[in-house]
Amino acid sequence: MRDQMKRHRAKLQVGGIMSAAVIGWGVAGCSHDDHERCVDTRNNTVISDQYCRDTTTTTSYAHWYRGGSGYKMGSHVSGGETGSHGVARGGFGGHGGSGGHGG
Repeated sequence: MRDQMKRHRAKLQVGGIMSAAVIGWGVAGCSHDDHERCVDTRNNTVISDQYCRDTTTTTSYAHWYRGGSGYKMGSHVSGGETGSHGVARGGFGGHGGSGGHGG
């Protein structure tokens, strides 16, 4: 009886570890490495997404930025890449750049 309980407990532990690993991989797959945010290219700081969404203005300094660091409003960005200005994309909450990746 004790051996059976030990085996059952071991199965539960392995199952829990595997579940945690799968969840961890899922979270890593949705990491913010590719998260786009609107950036003022004059000083490389995060600004309101409205500046990049508004295609009616000629705000040439507002561009979408992907990857790297700096995600909060007003923070300095680095290590990523600057994308297009004001290119609206379809999809649920999608914005900036090209393609169908949502934000």
